[in-house]
Amino acid sequence: MNWNTVIFDPSVSELQREGIIKILEYVWSLSWKEFKIADDAEIFWDAREDMAEALLNNGKLGIIKLIKFPGMDGNQIVIKNLSYWGVPRHDGFVLMPGKIEAYYGEPESFVFENTNGFMITIDISSEDVKN
Repeated sequence: MNWNTVIFDPSVSELQREGIIKILEYVWSLSWKEFKIADDAEIFWDAREDMAEALLNNGKLGIIKLIKFPGMDGNQIVIKNLSYWGVPRHDGFVLMPGKIEAYYGEPESFVFENTNGFMITIDISSEDVKN
C-alpha cells in the first residue's frame, strides 16, 4: 500500500490513541510505504437510515457523504458474513452510494464523486490483537 494517514479527534486520549493504533496495525497488517499520524482535527460523524456524513475539520480537510440505496424490501443493503482485512467480527457492510469522498491533506489529496461506499462497525477485543 502507498500511504495511510491517521487523524485523531482532539478529544481522543493518549491511551485511546495507543489502542486505536494497535487495532489498525492488526486489522491492516500490511506494508505501507508511508504511515503517519497527522495533527488532530475535529471529526463530525452522523449516520442515519437514509444517509451518512463525516467531516474532518468542518469539511476543510475531508468529507464523506453516503446516500441510502434501498434494497428489494426498501431497507438498507447489508452484506453479512464477508471477511474484511484482519477484522475478527463485524455487523455487516452497509452499502451506500458515495456522493463525495474527499481528503485535502498530505501526502496526497483526492476527490471521488458518485462511487460506491460502505459503513461497517467492527468488533475486536484485546484478546484478538496479538503482540
